[in-house]
Amino acid sequence: EPRAATEAKLNTTKLVEYVDKSNMRSFVFTLGRCRMLQDLTLFIEGLRDSFMAALGRALPGSLRTLKLQLRQSSAITDGGVAALAQRLPGGLRSLHLVGDPGLGD
Repeated sequence: EPRAATEAKLNTTKLVEYVDKSNMRSFVFTLGRCRMLQDLTLFIEGLRDSFMAALGRALPGSLRTLKLQLRQSSAITDGGVAALAQRLPGGLRSLHLVGDPGLGD
């Protein structure tokens, strides 16, 4: 990811990202440095519970709204959601977790 794009993310209050296996690690690393972020929307494709735990550890304390759209190819279970829930920032006011139709079938 170009340095300018990363720097822009660090100073934003609202972020919409597509996250899959190819960018998961770099996204989590960058997210951990986003100190002003208040509104985060993620489209998650093909990831597992371990991503949810890493996401929870990286969420900035400034976050107020978190929206997660789980694509059908994701293998996120109740355990992954629980791992995320244990680490939600105290100031979070809104959490939206949406699965594509057929997720978990």
